[in-house]
Amino acid sequence: MKESSNVLGFIGVGVMGEFMCANLIRSGKGKVHVYDIQPEPVGRLQKMGAIASGSLQQLAQDTDIVFLSLPSISQVQEVCLGDGGLLSEGNSRIKFVVDMSTSDVARTRELAVALQKQGVTLIDAPVARMRQAARDGTLLITVGAEPDTFEMIKPYLETMGSDIVLCGQTGCGQVVKIMNNMIVFMTVQALAESLVIGKR
Repeated sequence: MKESSNVLGFIGVGVMGEFMCANLIRSGKGKVHVYDIQPEPVGRLQKMGAIASGSLQQLAQDTDIVFLSLPSISQVQEVCLGDGGLLSEGNSRIKFVVDMSTSDVARTRELAVALQKQGVTLIDAPVARMRQAARDGTLLITVGAEPDTFEMIKPYLETMGSDIVLCGQTGCGQVVKIMNNMIVFMTVQALAESLVIGKR
């Protein structure tokens, strides 16, 4: 890809996203444009060198690779294709959208098809582990992408996570993340029951 592809965007700088974006900025791998509906975290990231975007459309015009850290697939779809979204005006330069949210598998794959029609590749890369791991850059990131696409995006993901795993094609990152969550929940339940038994 051309050098211009090093212009990055990050949307959703909440509890996890702010730390993830901060680590991306610190890496020096490219200019980082940031958008969020909350101005406070955007302001903190600006002090680190981020460029604040006034709208999703503005970010879409300025960046080639966009990372999303949003509550669910509903927000991901709205940000990408909704009114005022990244691809709503047809003048986006975005080539890759990296969804780092925990999203529905089927809807992720449907969104990938819709984005591909506009020349944009969707990569699902949900994160696991807690807030401290986001701060430390030691997240587990499970990725759904083609191998060559994975190799292209991996250096950016390595600024946010210590364990980056290619799980298969689009949607497979979400599948493995859901499986990881299932194991975590089952472990917590087993530990809770063991404590009760032990106290008795």
